[in-house]
Amino acid sequence: MVLHWTRYGFRSLFILFVVSTIQSNWLRAELIPSIDNANFGWVRGAPNSTFSGWDVFNNETPALTTILDSTPELPGQFGFAATIRETSGSGIVLGSGNIYGLSSVTTFVVNQPGLNLGPSATTRIVAQFQTLGNELRYDSIRLSGTDFTNVLPSFTQELSRSSFGTPGQPGSGANVVYLAGWDVAQNVGDYSLAFESSASAMSLAKFNLDTFASVTVVPEPTTVALISLAAIGWGIHRTRKKMLSR
Repeated sequence: MVLHWTRYGFRSLFILFVVSTIQSNWLRAELIPSIDNANFGWVRGAPNSTFSGWDVFNNETPALTTILDSTPELPGQFGFAATIRETSGSGIVLGSGNIYGLSSVTTFVVNQPGLNLGPSATTRIVAQFQTLGNELRYDSIRLSGTDFTNVLPSFTQELSRSSFGTPGQPGSGANVVYLAGWDVAQNVGDYSLAFESSASAMSLAKFNLDTFASVTVVPEPTTVALISLAAIGWGIHRTRKKMLSR
């Protein structure tokens, strides 16, 4: 293990430098367009929204081969903080706070509690990733909920990309910030997001997850009845007015 840390020590220092310069590439949730280029128009902390984000990862289960972190730096609201797990057993937490895959593909599962507002709410879920070295396997990014499983993103966007090192040589790779989003025609009590690396030597540096529910207000029966009566009354009024004008 000493050899591993010696070999990747420079990469850890490089990661610390890169992460400190990347913040401007992240999109605020309210600026993220839907697939029809319409914005939901919410900000973090707005009603019916949740958010969780990690700039530094910790391991709460060091005695196990998997990694668990339930303490995001962006802790959400309403007590609905997400948890992230690395489940392959090959990941380690570097001194920089990144999760790094030493010898094989790393696999992740993020669980975000939802507001459980039901079918009257359309929900926007947006995940943002920053990776260094090897990249995500982008077609592995899937969302599941109470009534749906393994749904591919509705829209994706690569927010930034840069390269470092000599291609094909140890210590080389890409610094990528990537966005994936879903528009779901309901709001459930729990969302599960799964993704994995394309190979070993991927470093997960940051992760953000935002959700926002746009609630459709259904008029009460008495309101619907009054609206219908008003429409009928207006129609009768227009008919009488036409007859009198002849």
